[in-house]
Amino acid sequence: MCSSDLRRLLAVGAAAAAASPLGFNIVGHAKAATGKVTFYTTMPTNYASKMVDAFHASNKDGIKLETFFASGFTLYERAFAEYTAGRIQHDLIMLTDPSLFLTLKRDKRLLDYVSPHLSAYPAAQRDPDGLWCNGRTVLTIFSYNTRAVPNGASFKSWNDFINPAFADGRIGISNALESGSTLQHFYNVANHPKLGKKWWRDLAALKPMIASGPSPLTRTNISGQTPLVLNNDYNAYEEKKNGAPIAAVYPSELVTASIIPMGIVRGGPNPEAAKVVYDWWLSKEGQTILQEVNSIYSPRNDVTPLPGLPKFADLPIVVASTEELERNRDDLQREFKEVFKL
Repeated sequence: MCSSDLRRLLAVGAAAAAASPLGFNIVGHAKAATGKVTFYTTMPTNYASKMVDAFHASNKDGIKLETFFASGFTLYERAFAEYTAGRIQHDLIMLTDPSLFLTLKRDKRLLDYVSPHLSAYPAAQRDPDGLWCNGRTVLTIFSYNTRAVPNGASFKSWNDFINPAFADGRIGISNALESGSTLQHFYNVANHPKLGKKWWRDLAALKPMIASGPSPLTRTNISGQTPLVLNNDYNAYEEKKNGAPIAAVYPSELVTASIIPMGIVRGGPNPEAAKVVYDWWLSKEGQTILQEVNSIYSPRNDVTPLPGLPKFADLPIVVASTEELERNRDDLQREFKEVFKL
């Protein structure tokens, strides 16, 4: 979805919400519930299906969790169509662009429910009024093919990624017009005092391969087609664990932590059962399972990192401002197009 289309959807949504004088009435505990819960998520199906199995094993009330996967902006477009038509088919939603949750909240599309687990999350990773919370944390790092880049173990900086030896399509990045996590990273690097917009211009001069997201880049990284790729931390961790010839670099300047919020939809088919799923996902149990399933960090400080990973607190973590992303989304995407001549 292009930024102009998204802007149109957001404007129409705001107008529709303004016509509905709904107030907040926060409910802090889920009631007994059964039935089906439909979860719209940007979490790849191979991970989401394992979370579904884990929830079913944990929940004894007969709640059936089903997921539907799509990329962030595509998923938002589908959800928006349901809101506009007044035929909402999902109960929970997770999106890679956290600024879209500001729109959902403003348009009163989120249920007035505050999970008892929110206190375990940093304030920057949850809504001030408790209507959404970070459900999945993805770090943007870069990975290298250990056979094609024999000196890769010495890489410590984002400047090591801009390597002229791999110009003309042998460096891979994701498209910030499609990937919410890449958009957040684009913003963070552009605003870093030692990197800035020049870093992106220098990268563009090497004519990198631009893919739809990190998953295809991981495959070309393993094959050696793109010896250096912008990647998600969990892809590099899992593939290395499985014997692939790639390794991760956590650069010293910054590591973008993309928060991927989730929330319960107002007017969904089964809100009480959705609360049970939401609470479980945010609990220590749910986050521990999510970490094991998806090889990612949890923002909860009571969930121990996976073996072989640096401590979250030791990394130069930067989280993009949700408000700034919403305010500047069109400008950021336009600038990304201009820099990379898309």
